[in-house]
Amino acid sequence: MITLRIEGGPRDGAHARVEVGEDGRPPGTLTLDGTTYRLALHGIGPHDERWHYCAGGN
Repeated sequence: MITLRIEGGPRDGAHARVEVGEDGRPPGTLTLDGTTYRLALHGIGPHDERWHYCAGGN
């Protein structure tokens, strides 16, 4: 599991702990409270430097 920051939407500034796949990547989308967040290819500290979740796209 890894922790990723959430940007935008009702959970802006929060974080999510998600499982990673066999390829080492987190899921491409995450739905929380009816809002879909998409995986973006750069991180936002203090969490993972590679990815974050963004409401409505990258």
